[in-house]
Amino acid sequence: SNDAVPSLSTLKRLKETGSFLGERTYITKDGHEIPVEINSHLVVLRNIPTVITLARDISARKQAEKAINQAAEEWHTTFDSISDPISIQDSDFTIIRVNKAYAQYYGEKAETIVGKKCFEMSKCGNESRSTSLDCPHAITIKSGKAASHVRFDAIRGKYIEGFTFPILDKHQKTVA
Repeated sequence: SNDAVPSLSTLKRLKETGSFLGERTYITKDGHEIPVEINSHLVVLRNIPTVITLARDISARKQAEKAINQAAEEWHTTFDSISDPISIQDSDFTIIRVNKAYAQYYGEKAETIVGKKCFEMSKCGNESRSTSLDCPHAITIKSGKAASHVRFDAIRGKYIEGFTFPILDKHQKTVA
């Protein structure tokens, strides 16, 4: 809004809690909109309840948030556009993300797959097999290097080749 008068809900919150933190859009004299963070506190000065408010320009933060959201959206679009089934698994073999092709391959919604163990989906074995040397994910977690494995998918009647690649944290430790 273009006025500096706090809304009734802001005044109510100030009265109840003594402070308010929020965002508004201010309009400059020349008509430009500026997103601002409002930080208000109710204080008593000379026995008069007074509201002290600071308004901070958050244009740069809003632009950064927009760029981050756009990059995330582009990443999700790219991930889901890949025609090969892809899953991201943590070091405990729990699936944390899948692309559309993976969900379609297994005939389930992505939301129902996330949280399952990879061996539950691929039917390639069980938890004890996941620690063996013929499991590419186990090899990648242990070595920090890419691995692959060819296996027969009895449900679909065909051979599939699976590849795993490490996801490293900032200390170069394999985390997924």
